[in-house]
Amino acid sequence: MRRGLRRAIGQGRLAAAVKGRRPPVDERSADPADVQLVRAGPDQRDVLANLIQLYRHDLSEIRGFELSDQGTYAYHHLDDYLSDPEREAYLVRVEGRLAGLATIHRLPDGVWQISEFFVARPYRRRGVGRIALRKTFETHSGRWTCFVDELNDTSLRMCASVVEEAGEGSRAHAGVNRTGFVGTVLRFAMPERTAVEAPAAEEASSCCGPAPAEPAAEAPPTGPVSCC
Repeated sequence: MRRGLRRAIGQGRLAAAVKGRRPPVDERSADPADVQLVRAGPDQRDVLANLIQLYRHDLSEIRGFELSDQGTYAYHHLDDYLSDPEREAYLVRVEGRLAGLATIHRLPDGVWQISEFFVARPYRRRGVGRIALRKTFETHSGRWTCFVDELNDTSLRMCASVVEEAGEGSRAHAGVNRTGFVGTVLRFAMPERTAVEAPAAEEASSCCGPAPAEPAAEAPPTGPVSCC
């Protein structure tokens, strides 16, 4: 194998050599029964902190987040999701393996909002994000909102599809969140019959920012707009 790669490189066929070394991609569609959304408790703080770094790194391509001198991305709300009764954090697991996170919080008017949502790259393009997002919405019945950056087309398609399937009275409009990012605001309601009780927090062993206020006159999305 190595001799063949060296020969290919020596003959100037670098692309073919690199392609030959590319690992196989798991393209199996995820089974909803294999995707778990597990409520995170204080014992999972370090796990959440690590996942937030991966999430912010991914989002830095869209939002321009800068690394600190310590080589990390700033995030000031982590402890709030582990102590504030109006905020909740979840770990996404696939067949028991850690695969991502979801954080949500309840706005003063009672509307639930997706704050952060992240699925690790090995679990993408298998439907894991769609399943985990729907299970996140199903943690509470009632009104929900989600803000998606305008450059995040993939997330917008995923979020819009899940909202259309799971929610009621869904609406979308262009908007700017409180930190100044332009995108699409999705608003909908989860019916009572769909809401489920979230799993309990794990034991120790174990694309999104705040949505803007709804405009007086709802404007249709314009151009490519971007979840969570």
